[in-house]
Amino acid sequence: MVLALISLNAFGSRAQFIPFLDSLEQRLVIDSGHLLLNVTDHIRAKKAGFLFSRNAEASYHPLFNSISLKKDYLIRERGLYRIKSYEEFSSGGSYNPFSSLGGTIFHELAHADFDVYLEENKRHYMYKLLTDELPSWFKTHYPRVNAKTATHELFGYTAGDFFYRLNDSIETILMNHGLYTHQEKCFSKIALKKIAMKNGISLVNPTFVDILQAKPIATVSVPDYIFINGNEINVKALPQKFKESLIRYFVETYGFPKDTQELISKLNSSFYLDKLKNCYL
Repeated sequence: MVLALISLNAFGSRAQFIPFLDSLEQRLVIDSGHLLLNVTDHIRAKKAGFLFSRNAEASYHPLFNSISLKKDYLIRERGLYRIKSYEEFSSGGSYNPFSSLGGTIFHELAHADFDVYLEENKRHYMYKLLTDELPSWFKTHYPRVNAKTATHELFGYTAGDFFYRLNDSIETILMNHGLYTHQEKCFSKIALKKIAMKNGISLVNPTFVDILQAKPIATVSVPDYIFINGNEINVKALPQKFKESLIRYFVETYGFPKDTQELISKLNSSFYLDKLKNCYL
């Protein structure tokens, strides 16, 4: 058992995470540099089973600094598992599981961020919130629940909600501009002209327009409910200042847009703009 612990806590490998983090940056137009530089050197990705639960889709294990994932999430290279990229999740159809499984992975990476970075950084503005204020709130409102676990899950579920809301916004914007989200093709030329006329898209120099009218993303990404061992915990009454700190962290650290207006600016500086122009020009 001791040898297993030593082995599992050996140096983490960035190579296990880089393809997935690159996909986060490209597909969600966010910044994964913090995870790459401050987190992935301290953690490992493992296949579920052996010391880790075979039943859980994904889980983070602070004792081992490891994320365990079902085999569907992983690729084995040179004797080491790594997390799949966006392209590797694809089966070539109209749907890519990255849209859902990516959020699960980001949830677990947030647990790692909490564990190996924020909890060890006493000068960080999030330290008091995560190690004192939130646990105290959970102890008061849910005395039978492990306060540290609840705080961890709130952080993880917030990360997941950020992922899902942003991904959903991107997919909605692409479809409303005549682009198939997970396929390298567009709507018909007739349909594109109708879309351009309806949404005010230039046929000479096409760019993305905010058809969602500054719909909030960040400010609605702190969940109302979290789940611990299958039990639902209502966190609607969480103090607003706590929610604002969580939002600030994910916006500042990962570059999540506050609303779809900010997202449009990001999309117009990304590879998505090339896809748009290839469709319209």
